[in-house]
Amino acid sequence: MELIMEVAASQFVWAILAIALAALVIREQRKENVKREDDLIKLYDRQVCDSRDREQQLLEHLDRTNKAHQETTETLKQIRNTLNQMEGRIDRMEKYYFKDTQRG
Repeated sequence: MELIMEVAASQFVWAILAIALAALVIREQRKENVKREDDLIKLYDRQVCDSRDREQQLLEHLDRTNKAHQETTETLKQIRNTLNQMEGRIDRMEKYYFKDTQRG
């Protein structure tokens, strides 16, 4: 029993226990850090994939929007041409009508 009391009171034993405890804490912290780093890498990879998907969707939407604008532009050109033709016809009709009214 005295031997156990001597060992328990020995500074050497307590120093060894403190070093062992510090080593254990450091080892656990490293494991935790590695796990956190892996989790961050996975999160980053997931965000990169999500960003690429969003970018692809935006590009597809932009393409559809550009096509719609092109169709609108073509339609407006056709409307302008039709209006120009109608204006020309009306001008000819006015000239013809005023010609007849000036004679008569």
